[in-house]
Amino acid sequence: MEHPGFDVAAAEALFRLGVDPMTILARRDDGHVEIVVVNPAAAAVTGWDAVDVRGRTVGELYPPDHAARTEGFVHELDGPGSVVNYCVEGEAPWGRRSYEVRLIGLGDRDGRFHALSISHDVTRRDAAESALEETQRLGRIGHFSWNLETDEITWTDQMYELFGLPGGSPVALDDVFGVVDVPPDFRDRMQLAIDSGTSYEIEFQLNRPDGGRRVAVARGRAFHGSDGQPVRVSGTVQDVTEQRAAESSAALLERARIRQGQALELNDDVLQGLATVRIALMQEEYDFAMDVVDRTLEAARDIISDLLRDHLGTGPVPGDLVRATSSGAEDEEE
Repeated sequence: MEHPGFDVAAAEALFRLGVDPMTILARRDDGHVEIVVVNPAAAAVTGWDAVDVRGRTVGELYPPDHAARTEGFVHELDGPGSVVNYCVEGEAPWGRRSYEVRLIGLGDRDGRFHALSISHDVTRRDAAESALEETQRLGRIGHFSWNLETDEITWTDQMYELFGLPGGSPVALDDVFGVVDVPPDFRDRMQLAIDSGTSYEIEFQLNRPDGGRRVAVARGRAFHGSDGQPVRVSGTVQDVTEQRAAESSAALLERARIRQGQALELNDDVLQGLATVRIALMQEEYDFAMDVVDRTLEAARDIISDLLRDHLGTGPVPGDLVRATSSGAEDEEE
């Protein structure tokens, strides 16, 4: 029994203005697939003459691997409305392109089964996805999506690598919390983000199954459905272990630099002053020695004041400590 027919001329008129390459194909009795008509977009992509290609087979015009796949998929279609999706790469006048192809069964006409092929250029999308994947790999960033309605978690490859889990394995929430050391308020902060639909940023320790420990930062936000209920949490996890180590090393180097400067200042302004006093006393230059003592004490007070301010902000200075002690002593005497 033949499937309901269709008007090829009408179909041609409908797809003539389509921006995506479209081709109507027909199965022949010899098993090959014939090109019935192509739209201008398909002619532009392939460089074919829309009239000359009619009646020729895909084996004559497509690259061998593309032709074999197309013929196989066309023969898989079992009636009007049946669909097969696949991807191909090919050369176009402006370079190599990637396409997603959809084959749609149209039905029988003149004893032959016809199908519509629609190709969508995804070259830029694939390039963008490839660049994003490379960026995430270099930045050690993984992406996740957590369906709050089904509790299903979807991870990118980088997430599996970060957590040290087999790629593609199912992920449960208990698995995640089983390998991380999170701040005490982690769940409260996450629940607040879910309830309010706001973003969050949380740093935590990651204990990998291989024994490695990493530092990671999770960033993301919750999304609500049309009814206002939270439906999904989506975000990223970034490995910042090396970054935190570098920051710690930089802080240690900065503290060492400060201590070195303080030591040099003590040497220049205090120790050298005391040495000068010692020599002056040995030479019985008492007035000069007392003058150096006064200047050395003043330098020592300044250095100690700077040290206190470095550690305590706007804390007390040496004079304040002396006055407080003296005042306490006077009160006891009274």
